[in-house]
Amino acid sequence: MARLYEWKSMESWVLNLHHGTE
Repeated sequence: MARLYEWKSMESWVLNLHHGTE
C-alpha cells in the first residue's frame, strides 16, 4: 500500500511541476 501512496505523491508532484512550468 505504501508503494501506491508513493506513486500518487509522485504523480501529484509531476502534475504540479507541469502546472508551474506551463
